[in-house]
Amino acid sequence: MLKLRFIQILILALFVISCQNSNNKDNNQIKTFDLKELPKLTMVKLSDLGFTDIEYIPLETSEKSLISGTDDVFFPIKIVVGENFYLIKRFNTILKFQYNGSFQARIGTVGRGPGEFTVAHDIDINSKDHCFYLAGSVCLAKKV
Repeated sequence: MLKLRFIQILILALFVISCQNSNNKDNNQIKTFDLKELPKLTMVKLSDLGFTDIEYIPLETSEKSLISGTDDVFFPIKIVVGENFYLIKRFNTILKFQYNGSFQARIGTVGRGPGEFTVAHDIDINSKDHCFYLAGSVCLAKKV
C-alpha cells in the first residue's frame, strides 16, 4: 500500500513539474532556415558504397504488368525477392516477375468476395514453404 502511494505521489510530482511554464524565449519563436546556406548536393556512386556488381533488369511492359502511379509516401513501392522471382507491390497492385524481368502474373483480385481483398497493406514470402502472405483487409496465403 505504501509502495502504491509513493508511485502515485511520484507521478503527480512529475506531472506538476512538466506542466510548468519555462522562461525560455525560444519556445515562442518561429524557427527559420536560410536555404541559401544549405550544403551543396554531391553525387555518390554505388561503387563508393561497396557495391561491385550491379545489374539492371528491365521489366516486361504490357497492359497487365503496369504499375500505376508514382512512388510516394502514402503508397510506396515494395519489392520482395523470392526464389527466382520478384514480387512488386504498390497500393493494391501485386505483380510477379521472373529474375530476367519477364512478367509472370498479377496476384490477387481487388474486391469484397471470397479470396479477394480491398486493401493490400504489406506482402512477404515465407522462405521455407514459398507461400506468399498478404496483410490487408482479408488475409490470404497463396503458393507462388
